[in-house]
Amino acid sequence: MEENYGDALKAFGGVPPLWPHSPRWIRDDDVYADVLRKSDEAVPGISQMARLFRADAANQKRLDQRWSAFNANAAALSVTLGEKRATTREWNEACARTAGWAGLVASSVGAADMDATHTKESFVKRYSNDIIANGMDFSMPDGPVMKRPCDKCKTPCFSECAMCGEAFCGVACLKAALRTHRSTCKRVWEQVGCFCSTIDHLEMKFTLPADEYTAAIGSSSICFPFKTPEDAQRATRRDSNSNARPDQLKAKPKKTRGAGGSADGKENEKNANADAKTGAKVRTCGRCDARDVSWRACGGCRKTYYCGKECQRADWPSHKETCKTS
Repeated sequence: MEENYGDALKAFGGVPPLWPHSPRWIRDDDVYADVLRKSDEAVPGISQMARLFRADAANQKRLDQRWSAFNANAAALSVTLGEKRATTREWNEACARTAGWAGLVASSVGAADMDATHTKESFVKRYSNDIIANGMDFSMPDGPVMKRPCDKCKTPCFSECAMCGEAFCGVACLKAALRTHRSTCKRVWEQVGCFCSTIDHLEMKFTLPADEYTAAIGSSSICFPFKTPEDAQRATRRDSNSNARPDQLKAKPKKTRGAGGSADGKENEKNANADAKTGAKVRTCGRCDARDVSWRACGGCRKTYYCGKECQRADWPSHKETCKTS
């Protein structure tokens, strides 16, 4: 079972799969019914878990698509205006409301601010956080799936990271962005995507041509985060205790590295865990979070552990300062 993000990432060779399009079971009822029927044959009982998570997964996808629509509307209005400026009210109606967001209200923004004029850049910079905080207007129907800008090169694309749903135009961009992308990917995977990724994998396995599926995951074998209904039920109990909403998952600030190479300067608590069979301490790689009893400590500080030289070299730019002070 690859429920741990680092273990799942390692199973894919250190790089998440790249789906050619967003999974459709979340939005399409016919695909959803077909995938659940076939999924129960592959992982008995998993359809029951899928029903619990579909709404949260759909909201995350809906948020991504509506924000893409907001940006597309803003770009179109900016071209129409040319050198002119539009009021906050006009930007709000043309960009936010038509994209399915609740948008800004005069009672919270202020009547004077609603009549102030902005360029596209000044409007987005000043009010984008308020628009996200006010949430989506669920009375508005979902629009068509739109291309989103690649998180690395900004090329519009339908393809996305299989572990978190962030847009990437190709594997090359995903690999190039992995160092900065990884923290967001890990957070979304652990709070929403971990279970849903199993259904995503099953849908792609059932619907993509074999060569396209193999190219997407980098292997002819499939990696399920959950192998049994019991695995899924345990994760369901864990995730049901989380109060985070899907639209909050990508907004959390990144933790900074401190002494010992781990977040907030603390030695990773997982390193103290013991293997159930041997009693040996389970170490967590300071780079990819993979866990094993055989990981070896950095020769300089003897505090941070790595699964191999590749991860140690990749982590050195952020680790070297804390390593010197240890």
